[in-house]
Amino acid sequence: MASKSSPYPLTENKNFLSALVGLLVFAACLAGIGTRLFLDLASFWPANALLLSVFLLRPDLQRAATWIAAMLGYVAAEILAGTGLLSISLLNLANLTGIALAVGLSRMLPAETMRLHHPSGAIYAITTLVLASAGSALIGAFAGPILFVLSIPDSLLLWFATELANYAIIFPVAVALGSAGPEKFRVFSRRKDVAIRQVLALVFLGGSILAAFALGGPGALGLALPALVWCAIRFRPATAALLTSATCINLLMAGQSGLLPLHTDMTSATDVSSFRLGIAVLAIMPFNVASLNSAWRNLHGALLHTSAHDALTGLLNRAAFMEQAALILDSRSDNAPISLLMVDVDHFKSINDSHGHPAGDQVLATIGHDFKACLRSREVLGRLGGEEFAVLLPDAEEHMATSIGERLRLAVESNHLVLPSGETITTTVSVGVATVRPDQSLTDLIHAADAALYAAKHGGRNCVVPYSPIAASVATRIGQARA
Repeated sequence: MASKSSPYPLTENKNFLSALVGLLVFAACLAGIGTRLFLDLASFWPANALLLSVFLLRPDLQRAATWIAAMLGYVAAEILAGTGLLSISLLNLANLTGIALAVGLSRMLPAETMRLHHPSGAIYAITTLVLASAGSALIGAFAGPILFVLSIPDSLLLWFATELANYAIIFPVAVALGSAGPEKFRVFSRRKDVAIRQVLALVFLGGSILAAFALGGPGALGLALPALVWCAIRFRPATAALLTSATCINLLMAGQSGLLPLHTDMTSATDVSSFRLGIAVLAIMPFNVASLNSAWRNLHGALLHTSAHDALTGLLNRAAFMEQAALILDSRSDNAPISLLMVDVDHFKSINDSHGHPAGDQVLATIGHDFKACLRSREVLGRLGGEEFAVLLPDAEEHMATSIGERLRLAVESNHLVLPSGETITTTVSVGVATVRPDQSLTDLIHAADAALYAAKHGGRNCVVPYSPIAASVATRIGQARA
């Protein structure tokens, strides 16, 4: 059989992707070179953070070709800017050392750590960024005295603070944009009350930034922190990360250029280091909150799903089915038809006895899968317990419900389950159908469908029986006989 070709073949070509990473690094270096305001070190250097983000989020690109392409990007940008050979060698050695240390650490961490699906993911991520910054700083401590006439302690602190600020600004955005989710780019919630709170958070953030420029002083950076934390709670991770990044870049460049009145000596390596560490903390805190909030939402969603769904089949459990069915029944318009199917697996006990309970579980899971494939999303399907299923059909008259019940019956009958031992199990189901009558409750509807199911079970099985007074009398006689 011929393999299906991808509609985007270049995205599967590793050499192409490696070259693309090299171009990304080249462009990021040019952008960073334009921000060299203090000494000859960039105020904002996104290249290292972007390259590390690529390596952490796409481990398959941690290959020699990508490293070579990235190094060429670094060197080409510096040559274009007229940087000397010694500076190119020392600066890029510092850049790549930090990235290499962080990549090495990431290989020792649990899989999917950098996707931040677990609360500990943020801790691992920040530790990785700190290690990358420290690795660059170790080389920078010796490069500073040679290139910029700085002392070793000043070089170490300045390099570390600069790298950490860059990583803290860029990496959260890369993680958020690289995460799965069909609505990750949605800014405002569809719910009006939530959207209003999001707008208020944005207004608060804008006011905080204006207040920082108006008041100035060393504590001006902290004024934006509460607003950024609020945004991290209210917005989706991608939006929160972009807001934090834009705010931090704005404050970073304004502080370095003197537009933000910090009242500190921005020609002092110590003061510049302190300022950039403040920016790093300002970026990391919302990232932490957003990561924890995202992990909590994932865990909360998983718990809600578990509490409402049957673990074996993935269908709604009895309580969740009854709740949804009651809501639909209560909200229906006058004379709107609603039907209920009660489905029971024929001779299920003999399947367990003959083939074992694991085979019985597999039968139930297969039936649940078959039912989902036959039904539309608005039709409510649940496993009520044991081998009994139920389907609520909004806007379905009795004849339509009977036709759907027949479709379910045929789907089960035609699906022959093959066990690992090679044995084949052919299963059938019996279906009872009931359509709601005026002033009938959910309990009444279930009793009617149960009565029809009893008639189907004792009328030969593997059939679909609509409710009728005859079906009700059959169910009554069976109940009396059992009593």
